[in-house]
Amino acid sequence: MILRLGLISLLVTSSLLLASCGSGDVNSKTDSGTEATSADGEITILRANDIDGWDPDGAKLVATFVTLPNVMEGLVRVAKDAVTIEPALAESWKYDAAEPSYTFTLREGLEFSDGTPLNAEDVAFSATEWVAGERFGSMFADITGAEALDDRTVKLTLARPSTFLLDFMASGIAPVIPKDYAGKTREEFYRAPIGAGPFVIETFTPGVETILVRNENYHDPALPALDQVTYKIVADPSQQLAQFESGDAEMIESLDPSLASQVDEASQLVVNPASKNLDVIFNFATPLGQDLDFRAAVSHAINREQLVEIAYQGLATPVEGIIPPGTIGSVGCDCDTWSYDPDAAKADLAASSYDGQTLHLVTQTTSGDSPQLELIRADLEAIGVKVEVEELDIQVLLDRVGTGDYDMGVGTYSNVSPTAGDVFFYMYASAFFGSGAPVDQVLTSFDEFAVAADADAKGAAVQGLEDWAAEELPIVPVVSTSLVVPVSESVHGLEVRPYSRYYLDELSVG
Repeated sequence: MILRLGLISLLVTSSLLLASCGSGDVNSKTDSGTEATSADGEITILRANDIDGWDPDGAKLVATFVTLPNVMEGLVRVAKDAVTIEPALAESWKYDAAEPSYTFTLREGLEFSDGTPLNAEDVAFSATEWVAGERFGSMFADITGAEALDDRTVKLTLARPSTFLLDFMASGIAPVIPKDYAGKTREEFYRAPIGAGPFVIETFTPGVETILVRNENYHDPALPALDQVTYKIVADPSQQLAQFESGDAEMIESLDPSLASQVDEASQLVVNPASKNLDVIFNFATPLGQDLDFRAAVSHAINREQLVEIAYQGLATPVEGIIPPGTIGSVGCDCDTWSYDPDAAKADLAASSYDGQTLHLVTQTTSGDSPQLELIRADLEAIGVKVEVEELDIQVLLDRVGTGDYDMGVGTYSNVSPTAGDVFFYMYASAFFGSGAPVDQVLTSFDEFAVAADADAKGAAVQGLEDWAAEELPIVPVVSTSLVVPVSESVHGLEVRPYSRYYLDELSVG
């Protein structure tokens, strides 16, 4: 799972996720050209969308996947190389493919943020809750048993020798929480959760801001270096830029590449390739949404090279497949399905059931997509498709998509853990990002990917999905965009993984 601004803004996909390792050209700047005034150990980070809440099973937006592990840490997380899974609350682990199982050894002396001890019983309880989740439980369904062997050792028994589970456990939605929710109901607990991450929640004002402060009971007494982090919700990109340039914020979590020229290059961390795809998504509840000829017409009508040059100013690449290139396992599609061919587009349109009606294309307001949307709209109108663009508030957008009140959408999705299996699952869990497109092939490819013993087998599973997508056009991927993060020279240690993941305990100011 997923994902960032736009139709199902970053939905992750999840997360979602080997032919290429995909860590990309990460331009990790700790010194930049923008000065900001910050209190000692305090930073403000701007983001367009708030988190979905603190319950990990409710996560839809990338902000949620990024934020939760800073409060409720899990057993593992993703290392700075964006590929390796490294210890978090676990000190080490062993994988037994024959049994199959994972056995984790916890760090010594772990405590929750309220000072209560954290032990293997808490981990075992947490694992059963991951599996029970209504939304993401199937991602953890390979866990068939969770047993505390002693205070520091927990064994997760698996239904099959999964090579994917550990990656998804690092996605941010597999936290370790107190056994039995510390005597509360699930709903009560997640209103003000207790975790073992580097930060605790000081205040949470939905849609406005979240203030996190240092967890004095964190397992590493030297971390975090920051005393306070304030996440401010600022939907308008121009307002984000104004606050950043004035020094009112030290970082913008993700800036649309089309606006990158407005920020000094020295003040940008650029991840390229990132695991982000901009797509056109169809409403499969409508006859036109199921029309392969119409979907082919849309794909061939879009001039992706022009989008890269004009709308993204080079901070994107024409798409090669539905799995983003910054994802481990991305193989692309050796086909012309995603190529620009106006003549083919007109022929496809003539063969389709489109009869000249005006179609409603929805996206998120202030998503920064205006240049992209105008170019896509013009490309479609050039072949005879009438389009009316509707930019909607994110919640209105999600409601419209959820009720099927749209024809097409434009949005961005990204994975939230390193491998392509993440993308597979989120396609399944979100019914192809809310489109209602068929997911049978996704499940088949995911099952092959999850148990693949080597990179070649994983690549074959991904290739199967790419070939199917090119033939069936469940969505039309357009471009793969870079991840642009404006960051002040006062911030040090920022390492953004290709799928928008970074950890607050890596940051310092000075």
